[in-house]
Amino acid sequence: MVLRDGPAGPEALLVRRHGGSPFMPGATVFPGGKVDASDGTAEDTPEHRFGLALIRELREEANLHVAADALVPFANWLTPTAEPRRFDTWFFAVRAPDGQEPMHDRHETTEVGWHRPQDAIDAHQSGGPILLPPPTLHTLQRLVAIGGDVAQLLATLAAGGLGPQIMPHFMADSPDGPTIVLPWDPLHPDAPAVVATHGVALLAMAGVVLQAGPLPRIDRFVLREGRFGRVSR
Repeated sequence: MVLRDGPAGPEALLVRRHGGSPFMPGATVFPGGKVDASDGTAEDTPEHRFGLALIRELREEANLHVAADALVPFANWLTPTAEPRRFDTWFFAVRAPDGQEPMHDRHETTEVGWHRPQDAIDAHQSGGPILLPPPTLHTLQRLVAIGGDVAQLLATLAAGGLGPQIMPHFMADSPDGPTIVLPWDPLHPDAPAVVATHGVALLAMAGVVLQAGPLPRIDRFVLREGRFGRVSR
């Protein structure tokens, strides 16, 4: 997640995945990719290897060159077991390098642009051309919940750290239709254990759950008209 201070507040860099991609075709996401053999060794920590992969992917996918010590790891998502293609994904935040202009690679991505988080959320929810997968939507909502400029966003995300792993649970037969529930939602089969183990950390993660009241909280994504909308209370 590359961030910059814009004239109306912080902006996040989003790219549109190629319509022919085997995973999330046409989705609007943060730049990223997979770890490959050049990204460190098996003896390196996951943070080191994932960070090197991100630096390489930003260069290849968005023509941006960032330093490793500028990366802030703030979330770890694991694809639900219902998906045939599963990814253990680390999310990092970084300030956009001065004097560099992002460009999409015309291969894996077809568009690149800066968006205020709330503008991207509104475009997704209105059924516009921006289609946000649940992790991207959730992350943008975290930014809105934190508020402030890029310095404040990065400081808050750094203070919260990576946090517990987020592995959603997919429910095809929910009363509301196809639904993805997050690990602290009462419909998630692991919610009691997750809340017992990570309740304090979850309360510290702005945008994950409300800042007051007992856990667990309702926090899920319901599929309607081809896109997921978040239900959180």
